[in-house]
Amino acid sequence: MLKKNLILILLFLIVVFVAIKLGLRWYTHHGEKLTLPDFINQPLAQAIITAEDRSFELVVTDSIFKVNQQGGIILDQNPIKDSKVKRGRKIYVTITKYKPEKVKISQIPELYGKDFERKKKELENAFDIQSEILGYEFDQGASNQILKVLYNQEEIINSEFRKDDVEIEKGSTLQFILSKNVGGAIMMPDLVCKTYNEAAFYVENLNLYIGEVVKDGLLEDEQGAFIYDQIPQAGDNILTGDTIQLYLSSTKPFNCDE
Repeated sequence: MLKKNLILILLFLIVVFVAIKLGLRWYTHHGEKLTLPDFINQPLAQAIITAEDRSFELVVTDSIFKVNQQGGIILDQNPIKDSKVKRGRKIYVTITKYKPEKVKISQIPELYGKDFERKKKELENAFDIQSEILGYEFDQGASNQILKVLYNQEEIINSEFRKDDVEIEKGSTLQFILSKNVGGAIMMPDLVCKTYNEAAFYVENLNLYIGEVVKDGLLEDEQGAFIYDQIPQAGDNILTGDTIQLYLSSTKPFNCDE
């Protein structure tokens, strides 16, 4: 009986000792403030472990897409690092999205027929979409205008259609076919009987260039002189951007219409 009582007394003392120790620990840490670590740029999983080790709780309040950055990276925290907080405090964080956001073609301004450099900047700044020149095609309009747009090797915009339901991932790249106003085959116009001024205006609109000008005698007014011959001849096939040769005379050729 005595032995049993001694055991009970011993157990009682152990319980009291443990209770006192835990109570002292609680009293010691009650109200204690800890320095909050810096969680920014840490993966969320790693930050959660660190927070739990220090008696904090991380709560994700928002996620933002960042180009070329993996998901789950902490971008912002509240309270900020080095703040003095109590144990058990909730720390609110913003992280990067795991999946990229998407933009529908219908949300993007008109691209066909627009200047490439201007639209390239607009796509990058407003939608985080990159641009790449895939090639060129002849067009009689201005150079470097957008003729076709491709995404994942699929044509999504051209002169005939625009696939508004196609979704583009932010951070991805659109490919472009642009216009060039040189290199296309055209038929050489008939410039004979026109004045030099008339011919210069005409060939400029065809993206042709006047090279050598051969004058017949002395010309006081080259701009008003008449063309009596040309190289290449009218009807020949030439390329835009080519140079032509003109022959000028102060008098109108006899076979010209009045």
